Order: sequence, then structure tokens, then C-alpha cells
Amino acid sequence: MRSGQEVASTVAGQTRWRETERGTIGHCIDVARSIRDIRRVSLGPERLPSPVCEGVAAESIALGCREPFESDYCGPHHLLIAHERLTRRRGCTMLEGLPASTRESLTRTLTFVPAGLKFREWHLCDVPSRTTYVYIDPRAAILADEPCFAGPSLSPRVHFESAGLWHSVIKLGRVLEAHEEACPHYRSALGVILLHELAQVNVPGDGAAVRTQGGLAAWQRHAVAQYLQAHVTESISVAALASLARLSRYHFGRAFKVSFGISPHRFHSQLRLERAKELLVGSRLPITEIALEVGFHETSSFSMAFRRATGHTPSSYRRSVVESPDTGNGGPPR
Repeated sequence: MRSGQEVASTVAGQTRWRETERGTIGHCIDVARSIRDIRRVSLGPERLPSPVCEGVAAESIALGCREPFESDYCGPHHLLIAHERLTRRRGCTMLEGLPASTRESLTRTLTFVPAGLKFREWHLCDVPSRTTYVYIDPRAAILADEPCFAGPSLSPRVHFESAGLWHSVIKLGRVLEAHEEACPHYRSALGVILLHELAQVNVPGDGAAVRTQGGLAAWQRHAVAQYLQAHVTESISVAALASLARLSRYHFGRAFKVSFGISPHRFHSQLRLERAKELLVGSRLPITEIALEVGFHETSSFSMAFRRATGHTPSSYRRSVVESPDTGNGGPPR
């Protein structure tokens, strides 16, 4: 029986998700729905993934070059996602309780979806990709020694890194790929090791102690990412972000780069440019107004930053979207 506080927290989280769906997530979903011939997969145990050990099953999905793909999940099992290789020129990852991510390079990243939370992801890939999905039944007896898997204590995580957990998933993927039915004990052992590694990157409570080695804790990543998205048009100092994470400026800069793969300044710039792409695709605003809307005081500096990031000027990007055959509304240039 969950406490009133836990129920209230769940309701609040679902309300935030619905509100966000009408904003950035809603836009991402609309774009995904407009893509022609997109391969859509509803993830879950009903897809009959290969059994690994008691309470654990897994499957791998391979995609061809430039094959549009969308997946979604919400169910009673935990879901661990490992992108072995994936570089997308366009896409979005949405996990209830966390800001939407449009990160392009997802190679060697992991995403964890606790049971009951909504997940959706889509992408247009530049190169052939492969992803492994691991389903974990929180009711399985094998998890009795890992109490963090029981109840609402697990924190959702998007595109994080963990060397130990990564190697366990990859080994499991290789076994699944080879269809090694003759080694059930080895497969089962890999499943137990994977569960143990996953338990090491999750803790009970609010996830305050969960952090990538040398990176930010889960609550810090969440707070900083939400703040940057909410103030995407403003000038934000590293000192202000460090204060939000309760770290010194020096340690915050290093920890942020470990967690997100880039500096705070570049992350903020990417958010601005992603917002600019949305406006270029979904509105008829002049380039000058879009530049001001995303926090650039001069159109020239906006155009320069946009071209440096995408290889195209804002005007040529907008034209190519209309002309591209990849999507119903057009698609972004490579």
C-alpha cells in the first residue's frame, strides 16, 4: 500500500508529463507521426523476447541506414535500453519525469524506464544501428536480494553511462545474437550479473546518490536540465548552474561534461538551436524573429551558430525541410 505522499508524487509526475506533452514532447510526437514509412514498435514482454533468467528477458533490434524508427513503452516491467551504436540526425527521447532529449550520438548510452512510467523514442539514423532491450519483472524472486527493484524507489534515467552495466548488456546481446541455447547457465549468470550492475546505479529514495562515475547525481541532472530548458532564451552563467547543483563551479563543470558529454555552454546552445529548428519547421516567423526568440541579439550571430552546428543556414534548412522526401512535412538536411 503506497503512502499518500507517494500517490501525490505520482499524480504530480503524471500531470507534469501531460503538460510537457503539450509542449516540447507534443512537438516531437507530431514530427514522428508525420514521417513516412516509419517503423513503429510497441515494446514489452508480449513481444516474446528471449528469456535470460528468472524475471528477465531481452531482445535486440537492428535498423538499417536512414531507417525511421519509433518505439514506445509503459508497463509493469522495468525496461533497460542499451544503444550499442546509434547516431541520429534527428530524433527525440521522452521519458516521464525527465526533460525530453534530442541528443544525436547515443552510442554506448543506457536508458532505464521504471515500471509504470511512459517512454517514447524516435529517430532517423545516419548509419546502421543496434539496440538491446532488457525487460525486468520487479515481482521475480531473483530480485529479493536487490530491494531497490521493489516499489517506486527507482529513478528514471536517460542516456547515462556505466561501464560495468554496459559490458554486461553487450555480452548478453552477443549471446542472444548467436542463439546460444546450449549455454543456458551462462545466459542466466549474465542476467544475474546485469541485475547486480543495474542495482549499483540505482538507490532507494529520490536518487540523490545516483551518479555516473564522476558525473552529476540524478537529481542534479534533472534540476539543471529542467532549468536550462525553462530559461533557454536567457544568458545563464556556469556559476548559477553550479549553485543549483550545490557544487563548486570547477567540480560542476567537470561533472556536467561527464554526465552530458559536452560543456554547459554547448548544451545550452544546442537547446537554443533545437528550439530554432522547431520554429523554422513549425512556424512562418522571419529568421530575425526566430533569432530573438531563441536568445540571439543579432541575426548574423544566430546564422553563424546555426550553420556551424548544422552545416546549413537557417534559410536553407527551412527550404530543405519543405523539399525533403523523408517526412510528411519534409525532413532536416543531413
